[in-house]
Amino acid sequence: MSGFLRVLIYGFAALGLLLLAGGLSVLWALRQGGVINPAKLRALVLTTEEQTWLEERKKRPPEHAPIPIAPAQNVEEMLGRIAELANADRASQLVADLRRTRASLDDERLAVERRAAEVAQARADLDRLVARVEDERRAVEKERASLATEQGRWAALQADATKQVSIMDEVEKTRLREQARLFEQMKDNAWLTLRNFPPKDIARYLALMEPKKAARLLVLAQQDVDHPSLALAVHQELRRLDLDGLTGDQTARLAGLYALMPASEVVAALAGTKVEDIADLLRRMAADGVSPKKQAEILNALRAADPEREIQVQRLLAAPAKPASR
Repeated sequence: MSGFLRVLIYGFAALGLLLLAGGLSVLWALRQGGVINPAKLRALVLTTEEQTWLEERKKRPPEHAPIPIAPAQNVEEMLGRIAELANADRASQLVADLRRTRASLDDERLAVERRAAEVAQARADLDRLVARVEDERRAVEKERASLATEQGRWAALQADATKQVSIMDEVEKTRLREQARLFEQMKDNAWLTLRNFPPKDIARYLALMEPKKAARLLVLAQQDVDHPSLALAVHQELRRLDLDGLTGDQTARLAGLYALMPASEVVAALAGTKVEDIADLLRRMAADGVSPKKQAEILNALRAADPEREIQVQRLLAAPAKPASR
């Protein structure tokens, strides 16, 4: 097909579309303006009689369709059909009730299954908890057994250590006694050596000597002008010393030593001592059979050095003695 024909065809098609669109536009404008309507169009197309007939047909009342009279056989069939429909309706109702009942039973069954699943889950949790408690109990028992074993081992070690310490203490005491006997043989010259030892060691040597010789060395310590504070330090160590682990033996030891010392030296040694301790020493002297004269000399020397302390000691001696603690 040549290009001229193609252009010509497209041109006629476009012209036809334009004419169609123009005609439709004119008709729409006339309809909107009320120039044309269905009644006017019918007047142009139909005759007057045809228009009158159409108007009468519109205004006539509605006519019922003719109902044919059914024979008796048809009535019986109809009644049977009605009965079937009624039975079917009853059956449908029963089926619906059965379906509802079944649905209710299904819901209850699902609820029971859920409850059974919950119970099974709870039982499984309980079993796990019981197993965990049992494991913990076994672990605690194992730990307790291990602890008991460790305590037994520790007690055995402590007993061995105590035994070794006791043996070492006895060995040390034996060595100190031998050294104390040597100092006893040195008599007054022993102080020249002892004063070079620490106060604690001097007190240990004096505690293992004969009381009379130990008292003599304490007097020399009081008279030592080169070491004026050493005597007081030795007396303090003697009050703290407990060789045999027996509470109260310090007081008995000091009471025996002070009974052999001059009263003035005893008072000098008791400088800084509590009045309660001084009263306990005097009571111990009385219990050990030291003469009242010696006790009176100590009190007189104490009054000369410190009257107030002497009065306090006298009051304590006059008061009832406290029972010894067990």
